[in-house]
Amino acid sequence: MNRAMSQVPQEPFFTELYQHWCKSPEAIIIRDLAIGKESTAGEFLYDVLIQRDRISQLINAKVQKQLDDPHSDNVFMAIFGTAGYEFAVLVFAIYSLGAVVVPLAPRLHPDEADYFLKTADISLVTATQGASEQAKTLSAGITTYIYTPEEQMPATHELELEPAGTTHSQDKGFVLLFTSGTTGPPKGALHSRRGAYIGARTYLDGLGLSPRDTFLHPMAAHWKGGFDFFIACICSGACIEFCASVYSSQWFWQRLQQGGVTCAITPTPVLHQLREALDAVRNTVSPSTFQQMLQGLRELRVMGTGSMKVPESVMAYWKELRGGQPLTNLYGATELVGMVSMTDWKSDKTLSANNCGMIMPHLTVKVSDEGELLVKGPQVMRRYISSDPRAMNGVFDPDGFFKTGDLGEVGPDGELFFFGRVSHDVIRYAGWKIHAPEIEDALQYHPEIARAVVVGVADPQIDQRVAALITRKDSARNSIESLAILRQWLAAYQNLPYFKLPTMLRIISGDDKVPVTDSGKPVKPKIRDTFFNPDEIASGRVEMWDLATKDKGMGDRPWDWEGMGAD
Repeated sequence: MNRAMSQVPQEPFFTELYQHWCKSPEAIIIRDLAIGKESTAGEFLYDVLIQRDRISQLINAKVQKQLDDPHSDNVFMAIFGTAGYEFAVLVFAIYSLGAVVVPLAPRLHPDEADYFLKTADISLVTATQGASEQAKTLSAGITTYIYTPEEQMPATHELELEPAGTTHSQDKGFVLLFTSGTTGPPKGALHSRRGAYIGARTYLDGLGLSPRDTFLHPMAAHWKGGFDFFIACICSGACIEFCASVYSSQWFWQRLQQGGVTCAITPTPVLHQLREALDAVRNTVSPSTFQQMLQGLRELRVMGTGSMKVPESVMAYWKELRGGQPLTNLYGATELVGMVSMTDWKSDKTLSANNCGMIMPHLTVKVSDEGELLVKGPQVMRRYISSDPRAMNGVFDPDGFFKTGDLGEVGPDGELFFFGRVSHDVIRYAGWKIHAPEIEDALQYHPEIARAVVVGVADPQIDQRVAALITRKDSARNSIESLAILRQWLAAYQNLPYFKLPTMLRIISGDDKVPVTDSGKPVKPKIRDTFFNPDEIASGRVEMWDLATKDKGMGDRPWDWEGMGAD
């Protein structure tokens, strides 16, 4: 019997996949809960090649010439769709053509879609079946391809690697990831094929990802975390379980109860939700069921967190709940594939909240005179693509280091310490520089505070006030009756120096919406403008501290004014 043969491109990601298939042809590498689909590496590769051939038939001669020329400009192709099997196939179909993947959320406003498509100069739009109608509506006349299912790879079909020397230039683009727009208009970070592969490989080394792992993936595919971990799993041969369609805090615990999950990423805001969900079911399920949930939690080899600083109290809670296994702290940026640094998942050592672990291979990190972290290496983006011609101004220093905009330092052993954002986490109060995350950490220890965000609010007398926005827990007993009481608590129980104590306070409930990015980071300029604007202050909803008033009972403590006096 003649056996049909498909040739797999000699590209780094495909070579990894092909090798995983050869070693374990029956192993599942993708599980998509939304469509009930499981796929082996061989089935996935077969589908990628089918979709690639169908897409290539829609490409005009001019675009094809660009794809074939290693020295020509990049060709950009968009994908509308949520993270899942079909999205994954389209990503690697576009990759195999030599084009740049531009993942976009399916539910964009038409004006937003128009901005992204024009800014990236999209040549072709693709979409998963679930996003087909949105893609057709939003593509604005650009040729559009909708994923079309293919029958399972026939038993008589085989795969082989293409002859060597047929790869695309590794300096060309792999993916364009638009930033969440924390500062300025959205801009896309362009990552090279080489940088994406090296960045994905660092996850294998740093997190120990392997075919033995099952990785829960509830994240959005069009932002850094969701895209990064997807390609890392593909590269490692781990089974990625796409679960966004069913994910909730309650579902998370039910899934852990079933067992078999070894890796999960839980950004800082999610940790609070998971804790509340666990507390809610503690008295509603049987003791054996609750213990199964805890056992599933402790079977997680890696429980990673990041996207914003994790308070030490939160780290301590999860370490105890996980039987002494700490969270893995991840520090990265959209402008870099992989992480800049991460803590050792194998270590049970208790680290400070500022400690983000060892710097990843292939990267060099230095600290500017202003305390800003600067990063250089192949994983760093090539450039921004933006409608703003000034988007690249000041992005890199003269030596080619990317300016992260983050405050930090590198320890003597090569560990990276993160202190906050240069622009929004540094509050200038009467000549002192205050790092807002330090105050947020202290507030997080209060038993009635669910979440705290600290911002600087302009004051003509002292430059900026320290303003605390507090989300009260649903179970709170209202012990935070005034700013004076909160300041006393911070001084007495958290030993916070006097000059760092909040001088503005706004208390909200969990129902009030706080501006955050797609990855859950507080958007501090918007928070300041929403909750501490002149109208809010005049309404009485914001409590102001009289700067001429001295707190009672604090006494004369050392370092209350950082050794420089109060005047």
